[in-house]
Amino acid sequence: MKFGTGFSIAGQFRRRTDHRPRAARDRSLALNRWATLYIVAAAVWLSAGQLNAQGPASTSQAKAEPLAPLQQESSQTPADDPPVQAEAPARETDCNEKPLPEKDPFDRGFGEVEVPGRVIDAQGKPVAKAQIFWKNWGVRVPVRKALSDEDGHFVISTFRQNPAIGANRRLDPDEINKNRLLKTSIIATAPGYGFGTVIDGDGITIQLVPDDPIVGRVLNESGQPVRGAKVRVRDVLWPRRDNDPIVQLENRQGDGSVVPVPAGEGLDPWLSAIRQAANMNDYFVARQYVVGLIQANFLGNRPAVYAPLVPPVVTDDEGHFELRGVGRERVAELYIDGVPDHASVLVLVANRLLESPIVVAAQSESVKKLISNPGRDLTVFGRQLELTLPAGRTIQGVVTDRGTGLPLSGLRVVGPAVTRIEYPGYDRFFTTTDHEGRYRIESFPLTQQAFFKVEAGQDRDLEPIDPEELPYFSREITLNVASGTGVIQADVPLSRGIWITGKVVDDISGEGLMDATVEYHVFKDNPHLKKELEQNSPPEFETGVRTKPDGSFRLRALPGRGIVTANGFRYLEGIGADAIKGLKNDEYRETLYQPGGFSPYIRSTTIEVNIDDETATYECELRLVKGKSRVVTVIDPSGEPLTDLEASGLNHQVQNPISKIKGDMLDITNLYPGERREVVARSVSRKLMGMALVTDENDDPITLKLQPWASVSGRLVDDAGEPRSRGLRIQLDDGKLPIHTLNGLQYDKQEFLIDAEGKFEIIGMVPGATYRLSVIEGGVLWLGNATNIFRLKPDEVRQLGDVKVMKRE
Repeated sequence: MKFGTGFSIAGQFRRRTDHRPRAARDRSLALNRWATLYIVAAAVWLSAGQLNAQGPASTSQAKAEPLAPLQQESSQTPADDPPVQAEAPARETDCNEKPLPEKDPFDRGFGEVEVPGRVIDAQGKPVAKAQIFWKNWGVRVPVRKALSDEDGHFVISTFRQNPAIGANRRLDPDEINKNRLLKTSIIATAPGYGFGTVIDGDGITIQLVPDDPIVGRVLNESGQPVRGAKVRVRDVLWPRRDNDPIVQLENRQGDGSVVPVPAGEGLDPWLSAIRQAANMNDYFVARQYVVGLIQANFLGNRPAVYAPLVPPVVTDDEGHFELRGVGRERVAELYIDGVPDHASVLVLVANRLLESPIVVAAQSESVKKLISNPGRDLTVFGRQLELTLPAGRTIQGVVTDRGTGLPLSGLRVVGPAVTRIEYPGYDRFFTTTDHEGRYRIESFPLTQQAFFKVEAGQDRDLEPIDPEELPYFSREITLNVASGTGVIQADVPLSRGIWITGKVVDDISGEGLMDATVEYHVFKDNPHLKKELEQNSPPEFETGVRTKPDGSFRLRALPGRGIVTANGFRYLEGIGADAIKGLKNDEYRETLYQPGGFSPYIRSTTIEVNIDDETATYECELRLVKGKSRVVTVIDPSGEPLTDLEASGLNHQVQNPISKIKGDMLDITNLYPGERREVVARSVSRKLMGMALVTDENDDPITLKLQPWASVSGRLVDDAGEPRSRGLRIQLDDGKLPIHTLNGLQYDKQEFLIDAEGKFEIIGMVPGATYRLSVIEGGVLWLGNATNIFRLKPDEVRQLGDVKVMKRE
């Protein structure tokens, strides 16, 4: 059986017979790592020089009424607001809400500036006494800053992030217009409306939207009403429009929609796509038709973000609830939970009337048979709903030192993501041990195999007493969450290891490298590992630990034989791996303990460590090596320089996403000895594309002449000639070429959507390159080839006509 890309089936990503170094070939096993690093880099870049607010309310001469910031856990409402339903009693451990830190991490000591704005309704009329909130980039809980006056005006104060902007003054419209992040950070609420965000135009104008209450009833599996179920918002989404400042920011980051949004009013395009969705892969395409408050989805959409904007409510004696503030023609992702012996459920509610609920399957039945955790189906309701809470259990325990039995505080206990739209440790089913080492996770669904992880020393919001200074290992436990009543007790003893300390340095300069990532792995035959396994205490080792500004790091390790790896941006990979016994070729897959998707050949440098039992701290140094660099000059078909460029393959053969280039020259870095790298450049405005083969053999100038790009279209049909599309996508096998087409979903092998008539199109292909098309189901199951190998001429638009999945030989 051959599998496709786009889902976590270890080891089944693209493997090619080519002349690339192992580092380049194994990179595809960890492609998502680069996508994550790109988004994180975008976050850091956007934060520098941008405004952020968590400061005191404005005391300017404006007529707006200032408010002191509300603490995140506060459930109070202003006297002018209508009361919401009383909330359920606080859970013993609320795993989703934490108090804000005393000092705002974005206060860089540059002072403050004032930002004026106005709140209006859908007809453009001013809204008085609207609450003004500030929510920074990513997952930040909004802080209430002010009330609008009778004319809808307000002023808030913010911390300066750019010292070039003068302090203690009011920003003018031009300064505000240049700051896209600022326009996505201010939100307003008012009774009778859905919350509003900044609209396009000069300065800050927040438009509230009309609201229809979401009303529902919650029953148990016996059909009886459930009292006290908490209804809280995970996310709110609304139709994507190009003039929305949040959409503009996402597009600037490269996180925006990669598929065109179909025409239609309100939620019509989204609902149409949801009704046709065969599985969650189709849902993720439809997700690009809408936008929400929280950028960078990999951070998770913590429910605490929405709590101040759409306060949670609880069901009454008859199981009824009414949730206000979401807004008409929006989608609310709702958690309904907090009831003993009942599971937490995640549902989607389109805030309009629907004839019947829509169920989106996690995967097709054929794919579910192939993967261990396909996730749970999602149900989309209209704004009037009735649902059943299935049975669930509460899981609690105590985390202790295995040797002494003493409790360990400040450790995160993280459960699995139940659906494919959630993120472990951000949405639900996670908590932190208290000062007696206790943890508690409520409303977990029944399942035969649930993985919970105790993360040693990972929680930054609650300073741990012991774990941060002592080398405890993280540990994963597997629970059978069976039907029943009461709690499931799961105590977790943790073992101690030994600290590895060291530095990551540049091989030439010897200078420490900041933000290199280091990790530790142990060999299976290590006797200390065997002892831990015999005690049923499998250790979890740290990955992705970042070095400090001087290049220093600290890792937990076992005595005995293991390896330490370091990875740095624009450094060669695979250095040192072949010299270590047990790592050559693919031996590491068998010799290392639980390597998963790890490969020493996609890490910059690997060293062996053999730590004595009596060692208190083991010290080491990892030296990273840079490869050769070349420069490619790009010209158009007439030989003139091109400056409107994008390129991929600059730093390694497999690159995702494609990079924007300033000027007409491409800097090709990290060429390995003997490497033959294919680098693709394109000019979108002129529809030009080309590929250059770059090696480390000499320093001669390289010129790449672009040509009009090629395209392909066709229709996928079955043996009877009927169109095929449901749950299927076209996959492009392009040899070694990095990401380059215009309209593909950017996985390692690009995938292309098929419409209801079976039609597909691929835009932006390299003239002269070798291609073949195949068909993939659910992002996982490879069904077969749809074409033989073909090449395209410059400016060719090839019509393939009807194609079928070829019979396997």
